[in-house]
Amino acid sequence: MDELVTEILRRTTVKGQHINIIVNPDGFLLRDDTRKEVESQSGVKVMPVSQLELRIIFETDCKDHPEIVWLFVIDSIDTLLPDIRLNSYQSVLNMKDMFITYYNQGLSLKSLNYKTALQLFRNRSIGRQDKGETRQSVEAAQEQFGNNGYDISIIKQNLTSVLVDWHKPQETIEAVSQYIIKAARQGLYKEIEDELAVINNSFQQDIDHRYFSQMLSATKPRVVHKILPYMLRTYGVEDKVALIVVDGMAYWQYMLLRDELNHLGVETHDDVTYSWLPSITMLSRQAIFRGDRPKRDYKQNPRNEKSLWMNYWLDHGYNDITAKYVYNKKEEVPLMDDFLTKLAFVTVTLDEYMHSAANMKQLCRNTEDWAKDFAPFIKRIYDNGFEIIITADHGNVSSQAWGSLTSQEKTYLYEDGSRGKRHSIYTQPFAVEEFCDSHPDIKDSLLVHNNFICWRDNRCFSNEDCITHGGSNMLEMIVPFITIRKK
Repeated sequence: MDELVTEILRRTTVKGQHINIIVNPDGFLLRDDTRKEVESQSGVKVMPVSQLELRIIFETDCKDHPEIVWLFVIDSIDTLLPDIRLNSYQSVLNMKDMFITYYNQGLSLKSLNYKTALQLFRNRSIGRQDKGETRQSVEAAQEQFGNNGYDISIIKQNLTSVLVDWHKPQETIEAVSQYIIKAARQGLYKEIEDELAVINNSFQQDIDHRYFSQMLSATKPRVVHKILPYMLRTYGVEDKVALIVVDGMAYWQYMLLRDELNHLGVETHDDVTYSWLPSITMLSRQAIFRGDRPKRDYKQNPRNEKSLWMNYWLDHGYNDITAKYVYNKKEEVPLMDDFLTKLAFVTVTLDEYMHSAANMKQLCRNTEDWAKDFAPFIKRIYDNGFEIIITADHGNVSSQAWGSLTSQEKTYLYEDGSRGKRHSIYTQPFAVEEFCDSHPDIKDSLLVHNNFICWRDNRCFSNEDCITHGGSNMLEMIVPFITIRKK
């Protein structure tokens, strides 16, 4: 056990007594992370309870499980009934008594996560600190552990220990994404960029080896253009299935959505697919709704997207009664339509959050808010008898400014979708070679294929850092391919 858990138990429990009752005025033991730390390290069961709940547990679980050491956190011990008082140890735990060398009025223990409090406990000085010194101590501890209590050095270490196997892309990106979330929530995403770069370098090797030669032609939906053929093979004429396409959703963002779905009792079956390259909406979302390789002369807009969706099903024997497409307006989804069996819904809200986010912490916070709102909508579709497929046209990556293209370098880029912050599609093949020859220092950072180039790492054709997409980075290429099946 660490020093803080040891001291907490020393003040709240006695050897041989398995029922311990405390009052904790500052509320530190009411925090979920504090209780989890005490329980995981010591085995003591920490439970905030009311007087009534204590009576019930005392008569049931405590008597049925005398081997468990209980630590009940209650509002007052003055009103305990005699039998409970006789068979328990009671105490009052003022956590500030354990941090006596800090300036108490500047130390709100209830607002500190456990890891930060542990760091302060370990670093307490012999002499008393004044208000300013206490504030500096708290800020130093929070800088290391963040508001969510994750030590960034441990996150970095865990990232280097991820088992990277791109033949199992879902397992790999799942492992990586959990640490992205932890770092982004704390505003410390930039601290893990070096570790992510190492993992992404191995992903680029896999892209070179398999993407163009194997994955594009695979029957399974390894790349987004095979999603509709998969749906055609998997679902019959009368089977109700909804395809939900979340513009710009990286896998780590899906994990936040999954948390909300699980809270609602919705079970997901997780897999991944790959964006089309370059990873831009005009090509990749077109590929989803065309059910085939995208075309360069396509104009990206909801009307044309709807036509692709409807024509795909019409070409395979369906009609415009059974297939529907809805763009970004949840209220327009015709859930009560008995004839509807093939539904497509596109939402662009998350993509807008991504492009407008100042940093990954803001994007993470916006994603969490979006997920809370969007998950109930998915559940409504599911409750109306639809199996659901959730995917994205591309993800996103926090990108560092490399610099804008010159007017000469843009000469052969003036077509729809031909240039972005992480890609360039040239109308003349020689222009690709000219650009690469002009910038030998970034040659290894570019994926060059046919008439396009895109960034492999996390740089962008801009004078300012931004969160965007269009390149071959793992965070924008690997997108969720999720199924929610009928029970």
